[in-house]
Amino acid sequence: MITILFFSLGCIDIPESTQEQKPSQQPTNTSQPTSSTEVQTDVVTQSYESLGCAESFLSRSEEEDPECLRSGSGVTLVYTKIRINSSEANHAEGQFYIMQTEVTQGLYEKVMGVNPVKNCTTKLNKASMDPKQPVYCVSFEDALRFANALSEKASLTPCYTFEEKGPRLTNNLKCDGFRLPTKIEWTGVFDPVAEQDISDQAWFMVNSQESTHPVATKSPNRLGLYDISGNVAEWIWRDEGQSPYTSHLLGEKRMAIGGSAGDTYINLQPDTGRFLMRDEIDEGTGFRLLRTHR
Repeated sequence: MITILFFSLGCIDIPESTQEQKPSQQPTNTSQPTSSTEVQTDVVTQSYESLGCAESFLSRSEEEDPECLRSGSGVTLVYTKIRINSSEANHAEGQFYIMQTEVTQGLYEKVMGVNPVKNCTTKLNKASMDPKQPVYCVSFEDALRFANALSEKASLTPCYTFEEKGPRLTNNLKCDGFRLPTKIEWTGVFDPVAEQDISDQAWFMVNSQESTHPVATKSPNRLGLYDISGNVAEWIWRDEGQSPYTSHLLGEKRMAIGGSAGDTYINLQPDTGRFLMRDEIDEGTGFRLLRTHR
């Protein structure tokens, strides 16, 4: 069973020229290998909470706020359940709130006071700086610091501490605040889509015109997640080791997954994530966050 609950963070008014959304489509199976983690899809119920979209930072509603979702300075989280195999029980949480979109430049600047795209030298991404675009040119540790800052803004306990040998996830995956997904969690909300249908859900090499695009301008997947494939690849909590999860990552490289606007179809798949140095910034890499359901 999926139960869906929406949160919104930091929203402002949206211009009247918002792009019309395409209807959500059911995914088509593809031959690409996928994780054994399965998404439960029996029943869907919905309720909503907003953070920063009204006079009070936290507000609740029985209706979704699509203007907040696409404003560029806010983000909506959806409550999701996935089935976790017994062998994966220590490497993922089965219930969490995950951002429907990638973190935007507008939200990043609202929380951190700076837009990293402003001083980013881009060679392949032709997009202009735009609050509705996904943030990119952020390192792995930039994403963790943003997660901590967002947690504090939402009156939650930050998930990460920064030690000499690198960042550590406190309280394992049951921390109170926002964090990056593990690979198993990210793969659990990924829907395989056949190559002939992927353009409906993803900005990638075939249709992006060498540019990222504002979030939530393609159709969502069956869980209501936008741009889970394409637009920007997404940092996840994963190092080069064999274990899919550890509270303290080893080595210097971290994984980004899901492919970007410049990637081919094959690179949009979960099993083709790429490793970057943990302090490396890339014009095709951003992130989305989740929060463990408690």
